[in-house]
Amino acid sequence: MKQKRVIIAFPQQAAYLRRIAIGISAYYKAGQKQWSVERMPELEGFSIESLRHWPGNGAIVSLLTQRDLHIAHSLKFPIVNIASIIDDRRIPSVIPDHRAIGRVAAMHLLARHYCQFAFCGNLGMTFSKMRQEGFCDTIEEAGYQCRVMELPQENIEPGQWRDHRKPIARWIRSMPLPIGIMACNDDRANILLEACLEVGLRVPEDVAIIGADNDSVVFPTAVSLSTVARQDREIGFKAAELLDRLISGMSPPAAPILLPPEGVVQRRSTESYGVADTNVQIALAYMSEHLGEPFGVERLLGETGLSRRPFELRFGRVVGQTPHEFIITQRVERARQMLAEPGRQNFTAIAAACGFTNLRHFRTAFQRLAGLSPAAYRHKQVEVRG
Repeated sequence: MKQKRVIIAFPQQAAYLRRIAIGISAYYKAGQKQWSVERMPELEGFSIESLRHWPGNGAIVSLLTQRDLHIAHSLKFPIVNIASIIDDRRIPSVIPDHRAIGRVAAMHLLARHYCQFAFCGNLGMTFSKMRQEGFCDTIEEAGYQCRVMELPQENIEPGQWRDHRKPIARWIRSMPLPIGIMACNDDRANILLEACLEVGLRVPEDVAIIGADNDSVVFPTAVSLSTVARQDREIGFKAAELLDRLISGMSPPAAPILLPPEGVVQRRSTESYGVADTNVQIALAYMSEHLGEPFGVERLLGETGLSRRPFELRFGRVVGQTPHEFIITQRVERARQMLAEPGRQNFTAIAAACGFTNLRHFRTAFQRLAGLSPAAYRHKQVEVRG
């Protein structure tokens, strides 16, 4: 069988784009495909212009501009797009379900009992608009209002990067607190974080921030950012699978192939709660700060000064769980985060760091809430990272 020449024609500076490339590689390796795969050099001002004269059979591309779109329509071989910057259904695409990403972020903040919400997006970007729609629709369906700010994605001149935060800082100062805000991606979330800290607002106590794309681990931030993770490897795999079919002569799908988000990766920026009950706030803050210690409900009673029954009633009314159930849920959530991190920290150390008194209790609680054993969950996360 004659080899097919395929080119990966998108930049890979961002972590999520590198994960997509890993998924593409997994497809042709798993299927023993007779592909000769090339990568386009990442030159300044990335463009698919050079594909006009490339003598290959198919390409996986990232269409970023109207010029890219015009070039894409002129190519003589099949392509699959993995970007969501511009919207053209004539181009076969495999992309995240951006509305679902917005919905997941909204549900995360709603579950943390915020009553004030906002969305900070990139003007003119299709992915941002869809995430905004998913986020705001979910907030409004829950009976709340959602404020929106969209800023152009600008090339910032040297020496002017601080000015870029000023309109965001003015916007944040105008809003009631505490508030939960979704940023359209992790880059925008980082700018939002810096603007909050610059005007003296605490994250997450005053402003809870969640981004998207799980790209925030590339550069450390003053407060670690929660994010909605995409199924990037699966996007790459599905994009390669679709390109394979197109090269074989099959018709393209009538609409983009959408992949749902993997879920929320919770970090420090959304660890707070937007609750009005002062005693419940005190209890939640104590849990967040001391989760790695083996404490129970009695410790919370000492912090709040309430007797057990009134405290449990108030806590359940606000949070929807008993204090004991909530503590276990948060311990398991922290364990999930630790198991998803690179490295092989042993289960005994993870259990202790999450406040479990012994390994058996940790395994039982984790299996019940996560649906997998700690070992199986770690193995799954290793597969996702590639």
